[in-house]
Amino acid sequence: MLKLGIYLSVALFACTLFVVQAKSLQDDNKERLKRIEDQQADIHQSELGTYSEFSTKASWPNFKQIGSRYFYIDSSSKYTWEEAVSACRDLGGCIAAIKDQEELDAIAEELDAKRYWLGINDRTRWGDYVSEASGKKAFLKWQRAEPNNEGNNERCIELLNAEMNDLPCSYKLNIICQADNNV
Repeated sequence: MLKLGIYLSVALFACTLFVVQAKSLQDDNKERLKRIEDQQADIHQSELGTYSEFSTKASWPNFKQIGSRYFYIDSSSKYTWEEAVSACRDLGGCIAAIKDQEELDAIAEELDAKRYWLGINDRTRWGDYVSEASGKKAFLKWQRAEPNNEGNNERCIELLNAEMNDLPCSYKLNIICQADNNV
């Protein structure tokens, strides 16, 4: 009987030791798997960034990186706002909306004193200025006393000297296109 008790105690000890070691191996494997997944995510993100840069340059050869995004500035042709939307689409992009003050400053450095359409309007709901590309509320930096919706007909936004103004969409202006639809 004593031998049986010793055998059972040894067997129980061996089982407990086995369970502890298995648990330790399981935890170790989880940590290793997590590290591998993190490394794969880093590699994927790196490849995605490289592919994205290559894709942008290949897809939009006329677009130039300004700040963190790519833009096309056409200062030689003039379009109505609707024509500007179509022209940017034909180039594979969208009519530009500005992300923030830093981006506005960077774009303004690239422009001459001409007037440019932006992809911002309040055509759906008066006073609710949204990006044509994303449908999101737009960053705005108005000229003094703007927007004024003069004649109850100014629904599209122009950029002139780093400030924005509302105009009738039928005016013909130069255009700025963006390569993405995030803003």
